[in-house]
Amino acid sequence: MSFSRSGPFGWLFFLLFASLPAAAQNLNGQRITVGADAPAFLIFNDEVVNAEFSTPEGTRLYSCKVRNNKSMSLTYKGDGKQVPDNIGLTVQEGKRNHYFIISFNKDYDINRDPSLWYDYSNLKDLKKIAQKLSTTNKDDLAKIEEEEKEQAKKEEEKRQSDVAKAQQTREQEAERIRKELKEMEKKDSRAQQELETKLTKAKEDEQKRNEEKKKAADDAKQKEAERLKIEALLKQETDQHKKDDETARKKEEEERRKADLKAAEEKKAAELAAKKKAEEDKKRAEEIARLKEADRIKAEAEQKRRQEEERKKADLQAQADAKRKAEEEKKQQEIARKKQEEDTRRAQAEAKRKEEERILREAAEKAKVEEERRKKEHEEAVARLKALEEEKERQRQEKAYTRAGLWERYGSKGINIFDIPDKQPQYVNSDFYLTADTLRNYQYSMELLKVPANLAIASQETVNGGVSMTLENIAFSGPNAYFKLNISNKSKEDFLMGAALVRWYNADETYRKPLRCSYVTFIQSFPIVRPGQDTRIVVVIRDANIQDGDMLNINIGERRADRKNMDIVFDGKVYNKERMKIEKKLTPDDAAPAATDSKEKKGKKKKK
Repeated sequence: MSFSRSGPFGWLFFLLFASLPAAAQNLNGQRITVGADAPAFLIFNDEVVNAEFSTPEGTRLYSCKVRNNKSMSLTYKGDGKQVPDNIGLTVQEGKRNHYFIISFNKDYDINRDPSLWYDYSNLKDLKKIAQKLSTTNKDDLAKIEEEEKEQAKKEEEKRQSDVAKAQQTREQEAERIRKELKEMEKKDSRAQQELETKLTKAKEDEQKRNEEKKKAADDAKQKEAERLKIEALLKQETDQHKKDDETARKKEEEERRKADLKAAEEKKAAELAAKKKAEEDKKRAEEIARLKEADRIKAEAEQKRRQEEERKKADLQAQADAKRKAEEEKKQQEIARKKQEEDTRRAQAEAKRKEEERILREAAEKAKVEEERRKKEHEEAVARLKALEEEKERQRQEKAYTRAGLWERYGSKGINIFDIPDKQPQYVNSDFYLTADTLRNYQYSMELLKVPANLAIASQETVNGGVSMTLENIAFSGPNAYFKLNISNKSKEDFLMGAALVRWYNADETYRKPLRCSYVTFIQSFPIVRPGQDTRIVVVIRDANIQDGDMLNINIGERRADRKNMDIVFDGKVYNKERMKIEKKLTPDDAAPAATDSKEKKGKKKKK
């Protein structure tokens, strides 16, 4: 940083500078206009190293700051009543030295006149300007000045022509869009009809599949009933067989018991008979013994008779035992035969049951596979139907935001959402219509939208049932200031962004002037913020000479007349603090800025 030269030394410095041979790319005597509200911005090819005013008046009236090394701003800080003209400013840019003459224009309109942006970054153009400035012949100078005036006039005429063409192009584009709307409405109607047809067919197919599924379920139910019936019959038959077996077993046991009882009775009778006979024999023996010899012959005869009876009795017993054994064997054979027949019958029944179970199992597996197939088909059909319904709902929702849908919801009701808001042209400067300025502002705005927020200045109130706005960033590039805003819609309706305007208030809260927009993001179609969503935008104005005590009001409107606008109000100190992040002073502040005067009446900071 270097300090200004005062008195005759400053003019001596100017004369010495002017007396040097003009370097090919050194500017000598180039005029720079500074407005009361608008700084001038100079851009160079190399780093700005130093700057000096030729008089103390320069330091008192102007502030010189460098931006990003290769550019600088020149800001007026006086009261605008008496401003000496022809204050010199020497700037060292790399190895080049330039001498500028500062011209204060108190009538400069920051909203109407071309921006005070001087671009000397192209060395070829810089050389041409230096050559013009080096001309000393009065006639040549007059000719150059005349050519410059003529060139400036042509540029202004071209600028106005470009603005008019841009406005005409916008009107033609709006008319084209209106024509496209009708055609798109027809296409959307046809697409909707096709979707309805698909949906109807899908429902019919689903109904048919449901009927088939019901029939299959009824068939399966019937088969299951038949299977249960067969199982019941098999169980009944098995139970009957068991019952018959039990009856035969009991009968057989009864018969065996009776035979055993009969045999026991016969044996007992035989034993009794034998015992009785033995007793009788004993008595006879005793009788024989008493009778002795007399009876010997009789005893012998009796003995023979008895022996014969015993033989006969033994024969009868043997015959009875043989008969009983034969009958027992016959019964065992009959039992074995019946058991074999029962085993055969049971084996056949078991085989039959297993075969029926196999058939039923295969049928059940087949039915299960068929059921799974039908279930899968049903799920796929339901999924397709759901997808169609979701697609229909999505299209219904998206249709609401197609041009045709927006026209139906808003345009047909007299709410113009396809062109820039009706009031916006009142709130813009000529930069808004120029392609080069629009492209430059668009590119910088898109980059700014990616930058994380470093501010959180909220709107004064939440409007329209839940819509609010937050100022997240203030950035600067060239002659412009950029405000990044986040519009948050927590209401149940769309927020139709309307006109954007920045208002400037003095420190005493009197309204100073609007700062018209150079650019607003999505310039072709201001955003519609859907319920539950946030949308970030960038509003661009020309960088103004805002003082710390001043106030700025960013106002974002709603296209519908019955809806409230949003306002963010903040101090100029916030604005300047953000600007100081990219600037550094090159000259000292020898005098504090004078208070800005305003002929307007004291008013509110916010215009509703």
